[in-house]
Amino acid sequence: MTKHTPGPWRWWTSNSRLRLSSDATHKDGDVLYACTLRDGADVVVVNPADVPLIEAAPDLLQELTLLVGAITEPGRGDLDPYVESRIAFAQDAIDKVTRQQP
Repeated sequence: MTKHTPGPWRWWTSNSRLRLSSDATHKDGDVLYACTLRDGADVVVVNPADVPLIEAAPDLLQELTLLVGAITEPGRGDLDPYVESRIAFAQDAIDKVTRQQP
């Protein structure tokens, strides 16, 4: 099984095209990039190892949101400080995905 490209991933503009690149690999567009073929067709190229992760992203977001909600439900009691820090990190990730874009 091929492992996905390590994160964090960042969007970059190169030659007026967006490219999704890994900070860990420092390779431009190693996750996803757009290009124009010789016949003029515009295509998006995705690293095959990242396809399952991209496909699973909506399900992962939904389940993470439900899990954070269940763990932080009122009346559940105090959480271990380590668990609280992981929940805060998870909530930050959820917020990053769900915040409204300007």
